[in-house]
Amino acid sequence: MTNHDASPPIFLINPDCPDVDLFEFATRRFQTVRNLMESLSCMNSCSIEGKDLNVVAEVSYHLLQEGCEVLERVHVR
Repeated sequence: MTNHDASPPIFLINPDCPDVDLFEFATRRFQTVRNLMESLSCMNSCSIEGKDLNVVAEVSYHLLQEGCEVLERVHVR
């Protein structure tokens, strides 16, 4: 997996892992991002700080990146 925070990467995909498990892994990440976005949409602009928005955006990016890379691996198989 691509990891911009560590060299060499520390988060690796198990090549023997069944596709259904990889799909579930990715799905959980996408659902978490969906829930984060739902929470964010319920906040008003006066109650959210720029720092909070940056943290939500960064976490969402990493979860989406992991989910997409795992799905890409399943697709390549």
